[in-house]
Amino acid sequence: MKTLSNIRVGGVLLIVLSLLLSMMPAAAFAADVPVLLTASEAGVDVTVSENITLTSQAGSADLTVSDLTVKNNASIGSVELTGISANAENGWSLVPADSGFEAMQANAKKIYIGYGNHDFSSGPITSTILEITPGQTETINLAAKTGIVTSNISEQRVATVVLTIGIKQGIISFKIDGASYQAEAGSTWSNWINSPYGDKTPFSVEYGKEDDYITYSFENYNLAVVYDKANYVYVQPSDKIINGYAYEIYEIV
Repeated sequence: MKTLSNIRVGGVLLIVLSLLLSMMPAAAFAADVPVLLTASEAGVDVTVSENITLTSQAGSADLTVSDLTVKNNASIGSVELTGISANAENGWSLVPADSGFEAMQANAKKIYIGYGNHDFSSGPITSTILEITPGQTETINLAAKTGIVTSNISEQRVATVVLTIGIKQGIISFKIDGASYQAEAGSTWSNWINSPYGDKTPFSVEYGKEDDYITYSFENYNLAVVYDKANYVYVQPSDKIINGYAYEIYEIV
């Protein structure tokens, strides 16, 4: 609104305008602004030793084993070593540590490879072994033994070690017959049974002639298996455990 005042000064008319502001209060409102995330699927970015060298020691069946290292090259996200296996090659065979290497005949081409208390002649490790954080390098200390040879061996390939490495995915929860359990995300039933989360439970893998099952041992049951009622199937050792799922026990009469 404008207010005009006339003032005459020495024959000059001055027009003075007064500016008066009038405003109505603004109405408040709420706005919902969605937050949209776009992310690319993360891959495993690690550097692993190119090879493992085994060197004999004079007067001993024990071999000197070079370091097996794994470096997580990522700047975000930990990775886990979830399995190790070893396979003999070029006519060599894996045998237990107590195979009597000291008295073994020469050139027997038998070798022991182990990690901690695990003997790879009995099969692979299928549970989580260690976690590697971003930028970190971990060393896997293997052990090996063999008998005497009558001619020099120079870097002959005697075995292959396979590492299973994945991105750490956290812990999931699920139920069996109303009881709550936990597992590492992405675990199969056989992985779970061999892990710290499942090795103390009354569940085990049962290998049948036609099908394999996850069995439940308890005094109230003769033979029971884990059952997926929603899909009308028995769970298999190779099936992945579903987060938040409720499994049941089915007794086989």
